[in-house]
Amino acid sequence: EILDLQGSGMGRNGCVALATLLRWRATELHTLNLSYNGIDDEGVEALTLALANSRHLHTLALSSNSSISIRGWWALSTFLSAPSSNLQELFLACNDIGDEGVVAFAGALSKNRALKKLSLYKNPSITAGGWAALSKLLCDATSVNKTFLSNHKLQDLVRPYRLPSDLVS
Repeated sequence: EILDLQGSGMGRNGCVALATLLRWRATELHTLNLSYNGIDDEGVEALTLALANSRHLHTLALSSNSSISIRGWWALSTFLSAPSSNLQELFLACNDIGDEGVVAFAGALSKNRALKKLSLYKNPSITAGGWAALSKLLCDATSVNKTFLSNHKLQDLVRPYRLPSDLVS
Protein backbone atom coordinates (compact mmCIF):
# COMPACT_ATOMS: atom_id res chain seq x y z
CA GLU A 1 0.00 0.00 0.00
CA ILE A 2 1.09 3.54 -0.77
CA LEU A 3 -0.15 6.55 1.15
CA ASP A 4 0.87 9.83 -0.50
CA LEU A 5 -0.22 12.81 1.60
CA GLN A 6 2.42 15.19 0.26
CA GLY A 7 1.36 18.80 0.64
CA SER A 8 -1.97 18.01 2.28
CA GLY A 9 -1.35 20.51 5.10
CA MET A 10 -1.92 17.97 7.84
CA GLY A 11 0.46 19.59 10.35
CA ARG A 12 0.92 18.28 13.87
CA ASN A 13 -2.72 17.36 14.51
CA GLY A 14 -3.13 15.49 11.25
CA CYS A 15 0.09 13.59 11.79
CA VAL A 16 -0.92 12.62 15.33
CA ALA A 17 -4.34 11.47 14.03
CA LEU A 18 -2.67 9.45 11.26
CA ALA A 19 -0.30 7.91 13.81
CA THR A 20 -3.25 6.86 15.97
CA LEU A 21 -4.89 5.23 12.97
CA LEU A 22 -1.66 3.43 12.00
CA ARG A 23 -1.10 2.23 15.55
CA TRP A 24 -4.52 0.57 15.85
CA ARG A 25 -5.05 -0.68 12.33
CA ALA A 26 -3.00 -3.52 10.91
CA THR A 27 -1.62 -2.27 7.63
CA GLU A 28 0.71 -3.38 4.90
CA LEU A 29 1.74 0.20 4.17
CA HIS A 30 5.11 0.17 2.39
CA THR A 31 5.39 3.81 1.26
CA LEU A 32 4.38 6.87 3.28
CA ASN A 33 4.92 10.36 1.88
CA LEU A 34 4.35 13.18 4.39
CA SER A 35 6.54 15.80 2.72
CA TYR A 36 5.46 19.48 2.74
CA ASN A 37 3.03 19.12 5.64
CA GLY A 38 4.22 21.39 8.44
CA ILE A 39 4.85 18.40 10.69
CA ASP A 40 6.67 19.17 13.95
CA ASP A 41 8.38 17.22 16.74
CA GLU A 42 5.16 16.00 18.33
CA GLY A 43 3.95 14.70 14.98
CA VAL A 44 7.21 12.85 14.33
CA GLU A 45 7.23 11.38 17.84
CA ALA A 46 3.66 10.06 17.41
CA LEU A 47 4.46 8.74 13.95
CA THR A 48 7.61 6.88 14.97
CA LEU A 49 5.80 5.25 17.91
CA ALA A 50 3.02 4.14 15.57
CA LEU A 51 5.46 2.75 13.00
CA ALA A 52 7.68 0.99 15.54
CA ASN A 53 6.17 -2.41 14.78
CA SER A 54 5.56 -1.88 11.08
CA ARG A 55 7.23 -4.73 9.23
CA HIS A 56 6.18 -3.52 5.80
CA LEU A 57 7.13 0.17 5.68
CA HIS A 58 10.10 0.54 3.33
CA THR A 59 9.90 4.19 2.26
CA LEU A 60 9.26 7.26 4.41
CA ALA A 61 9.35 10.81 3.05
CA LEU A 62 9.44 13.71 5.50
CA SER A 63 11.09 16.29 3.26
CA SER A 64 10.29 20.00 3.68
CA ASN A 65 8.90 19.80 7.21
CA SER A 66 11.10 22.53 8.65
CA SER A 67 9.29 22.66 12.02
CA ILE A 68 10.99 19.44 13.06
CA SER A 69 13.82 20.19 15.49
CA ILE A 70 16.45 18.02 17.14
CA ARG A 71 13.77 16.48 19.40
CA GLY A 72 11.98 15.08 16.34
CA TRP A 73 15.22 13.92 14.74
CA TRP A 74 16.12 12.04 17.95
CA ALA A 75 12.71 10.32 17.86
CA LEU A 76 13.29 9.32 14.24
CA SER A 77 16.81 8.09 14.99
CA THR A 78 15.43 5.93 17.83
CA PHE A 79 13.00 4.41 15.33
CA LEU A 80 15.87 3.75 12.90
CA SER A 81 18.02 2.06 15.54
CA ALA A 82 15.30 -0.44 16.52
CA PRO A 83 15.99 -3.99 15.36
CA SER A 84 12.45 -4.11 13.92
CA SER A 85 13.05 -1.17 11.56
CA ASN A 86 12.78 -2.36 7.96
CA LEU A 87 12.89 1.12 6.46
CA GLN A 88 14.95 1.08 3.26
CA GLU A 89 14.54 4.66 2.01
CA LEU A 90 14.32 7.85 4.07
CA PHE A 91 13.84 11.25 2.43
CA LEU A 92 14.68 14.25 4.63
CA ALA A 93 15.56 16.95 2.09
CA CYS A 94 14.99 20.62 2.89
CA ASN A 95 14.54 20.25 6.64
CA ASP A 96 17.40 22.33 8.02
CA ILE A 97 18.81 19.32 9.84
CA GLY A 98 21.97 20.35 11.62
CA ASP A 99 25.01 18.45 12.79
CA GLU A 100 23.33 17.25 15.98
CA GLY A 101 20.58 15.59 13.94
CA VAL A 102 23.07 13.98 11.57
CA VAL A 103 25.12 12.68 14.51
CA ALA A 104 21.90 11.15 15.93
CA PHE A 105 21.23 9.46 12.58
CA ALA A 106 24.80 8.19 12.34
CA GLY A 107 24.50 6.62 15.78
CA ALA A 108 21.17 5.01 14.88
CA LEU A 109 22.39 3.77 11.51
CA SER A 110 25.38 2.06 13.10
CA LYS A 111 22.79 -0.42 14.43
CA ASN A 112 20.57 -0.42 11.34
CA ARG A 113 21.06 -2.98 8.58
CA ALA A 114 18.02 -2.17 6.42
CA LEU A 115 18.33 1.47 5.26
CA LYS A 116 19.76 1.70 1.76
CA LYS A 117 18.99 5.31 0.80
CA LEU A 118 19.14 8.46 2.91
CA SER A 119 18.37 11.83 1.32
CA LEU A 120 19.78 14.85 3.14
CA TYR A 121 19.76 17.13 0.09
CA LYS A 122 19.38 20.86 0.80
CA ASN A 123 20.12 20.78 4.51
CA PRO A 124 22.64 23.64 4.61
CA SER A 125 23.10 23.52 8.39
CA ILE A 126 25.03 20.27 8.08
CA THR A 127 28.69 21.22 8.34
CA ALA A 128 31.86 19.25 7.83
CA GLY A 129 31.42 17.80 11.33
CA GLY A 130 28.05 16.29 10.46
CA TRP A 131 29.27 14.90 7.15
CA ALA A 132 32.31 13.45 8.94
CA ALA A 133 30.01 11.56 11.33
CA LEU A 134 28.24 9.99 8.34
CA SER A 135 31.55 9.27 6.65
CA LYS A 136 32.76 7.44 9.73
CA LEU A 137 29.52 5.48 9.84
CA LEU A 138 30.02 4.27 6.28
CA CYS A 139 33.65 3.31 6.70
CA ASP A 140 35.31 3.59 10.09
CA ALA A 141 38.98 3.03 9.29
CA THR A 142 40.24 3.42 12.87
CA SER A 143 40.72 -0.36 13.12
CA VAL A 144 40.19 -3.46 11.03
CA ASN A 145 37.31 -4.55 13.26
CA LYS A 146 35.59 -1.15 13.05
CA THR A 147 35.98 -1.17 9.26
CA PHE A 148 34.37 -4.61 9.18
CA LEU A 149 31.50 -3.45 11.44
CA SER A 150 30.86 -0.21 9.48
CA ASN A 151 27.40 0.21 7.95
CA HIS A 152 27.91 -1.02 4.40
CA LYS A 153 24.19 -1.47 3.76
CA LEU A 154 23.62 2.23 3.03
CA GLN A 155 24.13 2.46 -0.73
CA ASP A 156 22.88 5.92 -1.60
CA LEU A 157 23.47 9.07 0.42
CA VAL A 158 21.79 11.96 -1.36
CA ARG A 159 23.82 14.96 -0.28
CA PRO A 160 24.79 18.40 -1.56
CA TYR A 161 26.56 18.57 -4.87
CA ARG A 162 29.71 19.56 -3.03
CA LEU A 163 30.90 18.15 0.23
CA PRO A 164 33.14 20.32 2.40
CA SER A 165 36.66 20.30 0.99
CA ASP A 166 38.17 18.64 4.07
CA LEU A 167 36.03 15.53 3.41
CA VAL A 168 37.03 15.12 -0.21
CA SER A 169 40.30 13.39 -0.90
